[in-house]
Parts: sequence; structure tokens; C-alpha cells
Amino acid sequence: MKIQGKKIVAKNGSGYVRVSPETNEDVWHLYNLLSLSDQITMSTVRKVKSSSATGSVSSNKLRLTLTLKMDTLPVYDATNSSIRISGINSSESNHVKMGAAHTFTLTLNDR
Repeated sequence: MKIQGKKIVAKNGSGYVRVSPETNEDVWHLYNLLSLSDQITMSTVRKVKSSSATGSVSSNKLRLTLTLKMDTLPVYDATNSSIRISGINSSESNHVKMGAAHTFTLTLNDR
């Protein structure tokens, strides 16, 4: 696993770790480190709907960076070496409201 950055406060154990899993075993270990109420920040694709002045609605897929507060336990998929992380958006964005539900899929070499 490649550790790209970290900052841990010794007194209460809070902080962050920026990682990128490189092997199937790294994904498994990362899955075991996650716990409820963790905040996960990832780049993701989300379909965003917009309406024009004439009333027509169009949808586009945008790449966004969101921060989710996990509200359910993550799901590990051994066949695809991936983790599905569901939660509530806890960062402001022009395209996604605070409190909106979203799911990340973490795979090999994702940051």
C-alpha cells in the first residue's frame, strides 16, 4: 500500500491518512481499518441534472471530489478487489447537497 500522506494527533488519535492500495491484500487491510463515522474523501463520478430556461432537463456526468461520512459498514468484494463505501455527503459542493447519499467504490490504485 502506498501511503501518500498522513497526520495523526497523538492525544486523541484523530487525523488523516492518504493511501492508494496496490494489491488485493492492501484492499483487504484497508477494509478492516474502516469503521462507522469515518470520513472518506474520494474523486467520483456523479450524474447531475440541470434545467434550462425553457424547462428542458439535461443530465451530465461530472467528476467530483466528495467527502462522505460512513453511515453503514463497508462491503468488501473479493472477486473484484473492491470496497463499496456508502455514506452521507459532508462537504459543500455546487452539484451535490449536504446530506445527500452517495456510494464510493474503492478499487486497486484508487487514491
